[in-house]
Amino acid sequence: MLDSIDGMRISLPRDKGGYTGRECPVEQCEGYYKIKFGTGVMEEGYDKCFCPYCGYESTQDYFLTKEQVSYTESIALHEVEKAIGAEIKKWDRSLRKSTKNRFIQLRVDYKRSYRPIAHYAEQELETHLTCENCTLEYAVFGKFAYCPDCGVDNTLQILRVNLDLVRKLVTQAKDEENAEFQEFLVHNALEDIVSTFDSFGRNSVRLFTKNTEKSDTSISFQNIKKAQDKIHNQFGFDFLNGLQLGDLENIVRNFQKRHLISHNDGIVDDAYLQITNDPEATTGRIISVTARDVEDMLGSIETIAQGLQSGLSSWKSSINDEGENDA
Repeated sequence: MLDSIDGMRISLPRDKGGYTGRECPVEQCEGYYKIKFGTGVMEEGYDKCFCPYCGYESTQDYFLTKEQVSYTESIALHEVEKAIGAEIKKWDRSLRKSTKNRFIQLRVDYKRSYRPIAHYAEQELETHLTCENCTLEYAVFGKFAYCPDCGVDNTLQILRVNLDLVRKLVTQAKDEENAEFQEFLVHNALEDIVSTFDSFGRNSVRLFTKNTEKSDTSISFQNIKKAQDKIHNQFGFDFLNGLQLGDLENIVRNFQKRHLISHNDGIVDDAYLQITNDPEATTGRIISVTARDVEDMLGSIETIAQGLQSGLSSWKSSINDEGENDA
């Protein structure tokens, strides 16, 4: 009866940038993100989709948002009712014609409900990226780790994006004439570097230890020296060994400066002096942080980030090799 809607296809609206919303089907996640169809993996028949937040893998149809489901259902019901109405009209004409000159004349009426279409708009998201592995263009909110199309770990790319934002903040600080606001911007830039690297480090450990005996390992990278010791004890390598001595001292010193600003109102204490041997700091005085301090960190941060992932990758390869040999 409803041949007219057999194989009906419904196109989802896209936002002004050409992006389509996706939502993780995992109840504990339900993360929202957007992708641009026509970018990414172009292999014929490829239908994989990954949640950029939790890594869940399935096919595209499992990642419809709740709003998209309501939208497609409303259109489908609208088209079904329209098709039913058209079929009943044909039936009505046939009944009227066949009973026209009879004592009992038959007819049939159908009243549509005219259900409204459940229109919706995609949400705005804060971070737009293009995957360096498959070229998918996508947008996310907050902390994430995976490309939604090829599933590759994008933590290093994310770190670079966030470091570029810090560079812009430092440039703004250097152009600022108001000394107090300049200090505020520099402190924010320092905080952003540390929190960005902490997120990168935590995600890297989580990704490389996934499905291993160390999968419950959790390491904070806000204290760089403690993180160095923990990584060495757990995985057997030093992710800071790619730095020159002067760069290493600056990294340790500036991470500790951030600690003073966040937890001690910026006042130098004995612990800071013991860890850093900072010749320009005095106990009880306010610690000095300059735009140059932050600029000096930027290149070093990317170096130690690459060192961390390289070391974790080697560790993961070694345990995989041991597993194959045991088998």
